Amino acid sequence: MNYPEPEITITELQIRTMLDDQFPQFSDLELQLITSGWDNFIYRLGTGLLVRVPRRELGAQLIHNEIVWLQKLKNILPVSIPTPLNIGRPNEHYPWTWIIMPWFEGNSFLDADLNLSQVNKLVLFLKKLHSVNSNGAPSNPFRDVPLSEKDKDVQQRLSELNSKLITVPEKIKELWQSLTEVQIDSAPCLIHGDLHPGNIIAKNGEIEAIIDWGDITKGDPATDLACLWMMIEDPDLRACSFNKYGASEATVLRSKGWAIFYGITFLNTGAEYAAAGKHILNNIDSV
Repeated sequence: MNYPEPEITITELQIRTMLDDQFPQFSDLELQLITSGWDNFIYRLGTGLLVRVPRRELGAQLIHNEIVWLQKLKNILPVSIPTPLNIGRPNEHYPWTWIIMPWFEGNSFLDADLNLSQVNKLVLFLKKLHSVNSNGAPSNPFRDVPLSEKDKDVQQRLSELNSKLITVPEKIKELWQSLTEVQIDSAPCLIHGDLHPGNIIAKNGEIEAIIDWGDITKGDPATDLACLWMMIEDPDLRACSFNKYGASEATVLRSKGWAIFYGITFLNTGAEYAAAGKHILNNIDSV
């Protein structure tokens, strides 16, 4: 499984033209393509900014969610978030809204585990986010659903992995099936919706920022708590993190299910994410 094909072709020259037309104050800044992900082309603008340009219509819808909700969350959370600074308009060559956001220096946690200080900060972030009034939060058919509704995706990705001769331990497959039956016992709350190691930035040994909020929705807090399985190798520290959050036993189990979902998905998504996927499943398999 690779990233979805872009629904539109846009060149760096076109993006530069849009910047010059709408935000001439940035005309002298260097523009550099960083990545073309699931939903957006990501460019670095100068040293302190980035440009997110949707590459498909779904990405454009998610950009709208970020514009609305990151403004609401500004100055509320104990970790920095990329609040949009400038909102770009579509033109005759490009059909969707795009945004300029702050660039956070640092590295993702794709190849690192959390230490105690980082765990404490992340748990504090989760508790605060999940307590924010979620009235009017966008629906999300990919994240505000029970685990049972993700089984079709998991089985498809397992089949794709099998065709590539990439094995997933039988214990993980059996565990996934049992976890899809765990009932949701937590009230729905505001969740990030895509809280995995690639969306958490570290700098100087501390969590610097939480990025990529397009999947924000009202849903099961276990969806976000899955990151604790993904990013904490030490079982005792992981258990401590769930206790600090105040998660019920069923919530911990559902979070393990969401972590398996991410682990299997990552195994199918490029070399860097595949390594993270293997690490996630190893964390779960070792319990």
